[in-house]
Amino acid sequence: DYNQVSNNCKRVMKWVWRGEFNPATKSEYERTKDQLSREVFDGKPFQELSPEEQAGLVLTRLKKYAKNAYKKTKDKKDEERSNTVCMRENDMYVA
Repeated sequence: DYNQVSNNCKRVMKWVWRGEFNPATKSEYERTKDQLSREVFDGKPFQELSPEEQAGLVLTRLKKYAKNAYKKTKDKKDEERSNTVCMRENDMYVA
């Protein structure tokens, strides 16, 4: 096993995570879900819909809300992260 303290093969590698997400906050998500739970879709209450249908409705409603409140439907973020790689186990990382 290469992942031990005694091995001197560890190398910290930096990389950039790029994420796209909805700009709405968790409380706005919960409020949207609560509003939908009081509505009826095609003669069925929201709770009786399948989880996929519920997720689609929540997503659609959140996109509409974000477009009105934030004037955008996606927020983008670049974040630098790092991972440790063992150079013996993955020899392609040897410098």
